[in-house]
Amino acid sequence: MGPFLFLFGLIIEFADESLKVRQQNAETMNEIENRVIKAEGRLDGHDIELKHLYEKEAKRNEKN
Repeated sequence: MGPFLFLFGLIIEFADESLKVRQQNAETMNEIENRVIKAEGRLDGHDIELKHLYEKEAKRNEKN
């Protein structure tokens, strides 16, 4: 019975470590997704700013 209990203990330990790694991976993925979302938001802001500057320049060119 001893070897079976030892093996069972190893399986439980492996399962616990595997769960920890999967949780860490999920947390890392969430952090990466949040960074991507922030970056996309900044890019959208730059697009809006550039559009505004382009329209402003176009109006200035119409007057000239």
